[in-house]
Amino acid sequence: LRPPRENPIDVELDACMAKDPSTAGTIRCADRACRAWLESAGRHGDAIRTKLDAKGKQSFDAARTAWERLYTAEQRLREAVYGGLLAPEGTMWIVAGTLCVVSFVRERALDLEGADALRRAATESPEREQARFADADAALNREYRALREAIGPGNRQVLQLAQREWIRYRDAEAAFRSDYSHRQDQPFRTLQKALLTESRLRQ
Repeated sequence: LRPPRENPIDVELDACMAKDPSTAGTIRCADRACRAWLESAGRHGDAIRTKLDAKGKQSFDAARTAWERLYTAEQRLREAVYGGLLAPEGTMWIVAGTLCVVSFVRERALDLEGADALRRAATESPEREQARFADADAALNREYRALREAIGPGNRQVLQLAQREWIRYRDAEAAFRSDYSHRQDQPFRTLQKALLTESRLRQ
């Protein structure tokens, strides 16, 4: 359901980093790619919004605002992890953190670009969809617990804020996807929450 890796933004990022593989160069390339993905997300989001009725626009706006709040919290979290916790181990971790932010924004842009595929998403039984979501949610909670121990008391509030904003976004986005797909059945919404949680695990 995703466009190929040969997306022009990906190609430009790879070429940019190959031209200047230094830490500063890679960060500049990543910042440029992040801005491009943000513009792509805005463009695809605006295109979706024009198709919606008043209720759909309200649902979409709630999801978009929730993602923007999550993005801000995510930047703070990744700065705490890669710029604080791991930075003493080498500048490669600062680069890794910057590229993680790019990946985070890229995921959002591609989700919006492929939004119409949601209309064709097939669901299984309520029990199977609930089990899939429960498995993904349990795995994500394990990751959070491990990060909470590693990140230290000073940054746990940053992690907690990112967790809260993630849950708010997950629920708002699942609600929007249900409205956009005209699928109000519980298995479909549970499937969307599972897909979003699985995506979160990859980030």
